[in-house]
Amino acid sequence: MEMLSRFLRKLNSKPLVSLHPKCSKLHLTHLVFADDLMIFTRGDVPSVKGVVELLDKFTSWCGLRANITKTEIYFGGVSNTIKAQILQDTGFVEDSFPFRYLGIPLNSAKNSQEVYGTLLTKIQNCLLHALQGGGVNVKELLSWNKALLAKWIWVLETDTTGSWASWNQTYAFPNSSIWHLSIKDRFSESMCSILKVKDEIVAKTRSIVAVHIWCKGGKFQVTDAYNWFRSKGTEVY
Repeated sequence: MEMLSRFLRKLNSKPLVSLHPKCSKLHLTHLVFADDLMIFTRGDVPSVKGVVELLDKFTSWCGLRANITKTEIYFGGVSNTIKAQILQDTGFVEDSFPFRYLGIPLNSAKNSQEVYGTLLTKIQNCLLHALQGGGVNVKELLSWNKALLAKWIWVLETDTTGSWASWNQTYAFPNSSIWHLSIKDRFSESMCSILKVKDEIVAKTRSIVAVHIWCKGGKFQVTDAYNWFRSKGTEVY
């Protein structure tokens, strides 16, 4: 995979091959998750052909070949004519993300957040009811979830090397701080959730750098944030 990554990093040096417009500033060509690979390129025939030729070169070099039956291609802002040509040339199967850009529409995000919150509450109530006589350190799940989201606020504010943080800093809010950002329809579900927690922190502390109170030795302490979010007077065993 390291050798394939090297090939992909040189992808835009090929004639007529262009980077994905939402990845060009970061020179982001691909992401790897375990044994899954996502390749980003401009939605035109020469660029996609360049990717396929590169994969063929990689196959001839090491013998590993992408499984076409498990390979899918996603389009955004591509005409039906070009899309049909790309599908014909590659043999890939078109699919669609269940979200826009790196997330899903805000309306769906709101609905899923309501379902998610209700589910967490029900799980928490069941567990606490079952362990009334003494338990095994069951956490208040909603507060724990907020604490984890607060960590991502800190990452978005301080991280300058990670792909996720860099992408958001470059494209989602290039001229603003996470602390001055408002929820927008184009934001992903995860970003909307992070911003809701950010707004809660600012409302309670009246500070735009409050997450730093949960940092020790340059590391974010999720447990400290959890204790802050947890309902006062609620004892969780």
